[in-house]
Amino acid sequence: MSTLFRFDARLPKPRGSRTKLHVDVSVQAADAGARGRYRLGRRCRAAILVEMEPTVEERLARIREVTDRGLRYYSTAYLNTDVGEEHMIAERDLLMAYMNQLANVVALLEGDDLSDRTMLGVRQAVVSRYVEAAGIDPWVPPAAPGS
Repeated sequence: MSTLFRFDARLPKPRGSRTKLHVDVSVQAADAGARGRYRLGRRCRAAILVEMEPTVEERLARIREVTDRGLRYYSTAYLNTDVGEEHMIAERDLLMAYMNQLANVVALLEGDDLSDRTMLGVRQAVVSRYVEAAGIDPWVPPAAPGS
């Protein structure tokens, strides 16, 4: 008795971080019987969930989401910091430094080109936009699970 296995897989176009890989499996067994040779064939189809790398668009969307959330948080904290005490001035400067770092990333995504000059110009506009937005609609942390 001889057995032949054939495994066919079709890779789909990447559509995200998870996609289905469709697999066709054919099993054929050949056996010489009293009446001669005959074949027994079976086919089955299976779908396997495969992790795919994220696309460029998904990566950029995630970067925008993280920087937006961080800038909203830091700009609200910046406006809520009382500058009456000496250590609070240092904290406010630190919050501005954090905002500038995140705004650099947003400026590279939104700017016309990738030069440092453009990035710094757009960065100031981004920080101003977020601080102004925090004055109108302050960031509120999401509710903790179960509360």
